[in-house]
Amino acid sequence: MQLLAPECPRCREKLRRNGETLNCSGCGIIYPLNSGVADFLTPLSLAQELIDICDYFDNSAVNYDNMIVTMVEELKCPWREYSELIERVVAETRKKLIVNLGCGTSFPVGSFIPLDSHYLGLDISSEMLKQSCSLFDDDSNASFWRIDVERLPLPDNSADLCLAFFSFNVFINLEETIRQINRVLKADGELFGTIALTLPQENLLKPLGPISAQQLDVLLRGLKDRGSELFTERKGNILFFHLKPATAKAP
Repeated sequence: MQLLAPECPRCREKLRRNGETLNCSGCGIIYPLNSGVADFLTPLSLAQELIDICDYFDNSAVNYDNMIVTMVEELKCPWREYSELIERVVAETRKKLIVNLGCGTSFPVGSFIPLDSHYLGLDISSEMLKQSCSLFDDDSNASFWRIDVERLPLPDNSADLCLAFFSFNVFINLEETIRQINRVLKADGELFGTIALTLPQENLLKPLGPISAQQLDVLLRGLKDRGSELFTERKGNILFFHLKPATAKAP
């Protein structure tokens, strides 16, 4: 399947590829392509808080996979159960556009993507995205964009499944993030992810902050208003959430 052409995150006009850049005919911004990663951040101004988060994850990319496994175990969720729950949902998403918000290194999600779906990994960290790219063959149906989640360069009603694994524990403006998800999800689209209900004793991921189940429910209220239903499953201090059309069966 072919991925939809990205939009300019600033003015929402379509972008045109010109060699190793993506050029906007609307506002004139030129977005570079670096080793296959479309960089929608460098030409834009970022708040210092976002810059600090970006720097942190750039410096953590090499050890990120081990950090995630350690954190999941410290949150009292066996790693095998954690990865199996993710595989159960992602592996069944056939012939779809799967958008991973805050994808990190795409571990362990990358190994579960069906061959007939397109995987779009979105992250603020260029080093994380380099690690993500290394999981996929050059001819795989995968793309990677460096983005600000509050300015998604995706068209309206384009994503079949949005993933967010611990991403809501890191994103700064969750209300705007949810508005962006609501915009890019198709009418029958789904949102699946995890949140940390508490912080692990050894908080290896410093930008991480806890979110309660009640806070999550309030955040997703707008998405539920579109006719979707929220299913949750708790494993230790990790809450899995799956927002899907109300007519769908619970997982």
